[in-house]
Amino acid sequence: MLDFEGSLQSLGKPALADLKAGLATAPVLLAAEEHPRLQVLTARKFAEPGDVDEALALVKASKGLARAKDLAIAQVRRRRMSERWREGEWVVDDAEKGP
Repeated sequence: MLDFEGSLQSLGKPALADLKAGLATAPVLLAAEEHPRLQVLTARKFAEPGDVDEALALVKASKGLARAKDLAIAQVRRRRMSERWREGEWVVDDAEKGP
């Protein structure tokens, strides 16, 4: 997610660095369910001219980024609940319940 939304200052690396390195992150993999063309780009590791720009456009035209955010939020909530359970706090507050 951060690769698509972050900046050099916030990430410590340029935006889209993962794509440029040939790495398909969660937003790309999830977007590929809507845009099979991403499977081709991923298979060749975004190596051909225009691949990174095309992948970016397809991810932005999909629900991949939103789904990746939802998955990340769900993982954080599960971890918090697990930590509370281990500490003996079995009550989940409204903020942890989610939408």
